[in-house]
Amino acid sequence: MRSSFYSPTEGKILAVHKPADWTSFDVVNKIRRLTGIKKVGHAGTLDPFATGVLLICLGPATKKSASLMNLDKEYRAEIVLGQERDTMDVTGKVIAEAAVPELDIAGVDAALQSFIGRIEQEIPAYSAAKHQGKRL
Repeated sequence: MRSSFYSPTEGKILAVHKPADWTSFDVVNKIRRLTGIKKVGHAGTLDPFATGVLLICLGPATKKSASLMNLDKEYRAEIVLGQERDTMDVTGKVIAEAAVPELDIAGVDAALQSFIGRIEQEIPAYSAAKHQGKRL
């Protein structure tokens, strides 16, 4: 079902809203089935329980995915304080708990400032990340 919006020589980049409980790969597969285009990829993985904009590259545009991953991003999050989980996300088993001191807006704002800019995240053992073609 290829429509006139797609050019086989240039490809296309779509901004798709990824719903919670879908993986980025689920979105890619859905786009493949809907369009009949075989070469479909995404420009950066979102966690399965995250919602947000996922850039989907079609055809020759898949070559642009690496440069798209370097674009600035903005995140909104809800957090749980005082717990550590084995998966480093809300789906895991609580492995440690600590009391949370009383918070004020200025303290929260100051802590959030450390999340601005380029951040190299630790890859959790439960990640879908791969090294040399093998899951970690």
